[in-house]
Amino acid sequence: MRQAVFVLAAFSLLSCTNNFLFKADKEIKGGWHADSTIVFQFNVSDTTNIFYSEINIRHTISYPFQNLFIFIHSTDPYGQTTIDTLECVLADITGKWNTKGVGDILDFTQSYKDSIIFKTKGNYIIAIKQAMRYGELPSIKLLKGIMSVGVCIKEKGN
Repeated sequence: MRQAVFVLAAFSLLSCTNNFLFKADKEIKGGWHADSTIVFQFNVSDTTNIFYSEINIRHTISYPFQNLFIFIHSTDPYGQTTIDTLECVLADITGKWNTKGVGDILDFTQSYKDSIIFKTKGNYIIAIKQAMRYGELPSIKLLKGIMSVGVCIKEKGN
């Protein structure tokens, strides 16, 4: 068991360590409420390189859905905000998880933006909300099984 924990920790560290601008994960306790926003703030001083971003989701095997829809609000230093909807397909149609992990806890990484050039130096904000629904019904008020959400922004290799 210790080896499995070590391998998982090493893999997590290696997945987003080279040339990264920002990496953070925020824990979710007791379920992700529809009104809860997970906020990440980071400073950009490099306006010459190209970056890409990933969203990281840690969930339990008891997560009851195949996917996870999220709203991503990105705000630049001037206060201009863009809003995206991202679908994270956590399992295939047969129920097999598209994730990595050991035991009851699984990690999923979804590419978000492939080529980012920060035009302005300064503070940026990424705010993420869960956007799960039951068909046409209003949002799922408390989404269980999601343990943490993270953002990684990394310099794009040549």
